[in-house]
Amino acid sequence: MLLAALADTGEQDNAPEEGGGGVFNPRNNGATAQHLMAESSSDHTDRTRSADWRARHREALVYWSALHSAEDAAALAWGEVQSRWHRLHGLRAPAWQCAGCGEPIGRLTALDCADGNRVHLDDCLLAFGERWRREATTGLQAHGLVPPPDCELP
Repeated sequence: MLLAALADTGEQDNAPEEGGGGVFNPRNNGATAQHLMAESSSDHTDRTRSADWRARHREALVYWSALHSAEDAAALAWGEVQSRWHRLHGLRAPAWQCAGCGEPIGRLTALDCADGNRVHLDDCLLAFGERWRREATTGLQAHGLVPPPDCELP
């Protein structure tokens, strides 16, 4: 669209028009692409995001299927998209708070996770892992993805 707008060599006066185009009046600017409001609605965006998540899941399945059985590939692909969803949309606890139990870290030994969360080095690490995977599964299901049959859903 941009190239077509820039290549537009229609008859144009060099004299400025009333309410002319350009930066100050983008509605009449031939170099800017004009989009209908319906194209930028949240429904369109959600459909696009859902299609993107489904496509990424299919890509992961193909990748993992090259080296693993169908069951293992399904589990690995699911784990990959869960991890991606968590990195993009997962909840982040404040640095002083354990992401597993919600209590202050205090003087207890804590693990700094790659996603920026911190957890106590006890059952909290497992609780946190279960929570973010459950959240990711819910988020992915909202986009139409279905977890593999052997996926443990708490």
